[in-house]
Amino acid sequence: MAKRKMAVFVMVVHEDTREILALRTIPPKIDPWEYPGGRVKVDENLSAEELMRFLMEAAVRHTEIKTGLTIEILPDVVFDEIWGTTQIVGFVGITRSKEVTLTDKHIEAGWFLSPDDIPTEAYEERAALVQVTSEEKPAKKPGPPESMYEEFRRAQAVFAARCKGES
Repeated sequence: MAKRKMAVFVMVVHEDTREILALRTIPPKIDPWEYPGGRVKVDENLSAEELMRFLMEAAVRHTEIKTGLTIEILPDVVFDEIWGTTQIVGFVGITRSKEVTLTDKHIEAGWFLSPDDIPTEAYEERAALVQVTSEEKPAKKPGPPESMYEEFRRAQAVFAARCKGES
């Protein structure tokens, strides 16, 4: 049975504050802050519906393992891109708790309304490491990647639509 490499992540939104969870990685990861998730191997023969169900279940499982949070996952895909040979799919999950239990893969958890709220020191440390190993100078002040702003916008729109649908 042929398998393809995929990864899933969840933008966990706190139900009351609308803040999004990010986890600080242990250096030297490429991105110092990330969303909970993980890699999965997927049977290539799954139907689209089976694949979506499998990915959502994997996203919930990885999030619970990496954060200790119980989440309600929404079926909306907020991110779907291929990086190298891995397809990465992102979902939105909702939680009522802010009590995060970290694994040995992360050193900090934070709840943020915008990528601008994420501490930049980790990005500055990474930029310094990259500069030492490369002749390239950073194009701008170190901070969250531009893609994170779009991911926050999408997650907040999905959450707002869910809230509007409940009223």
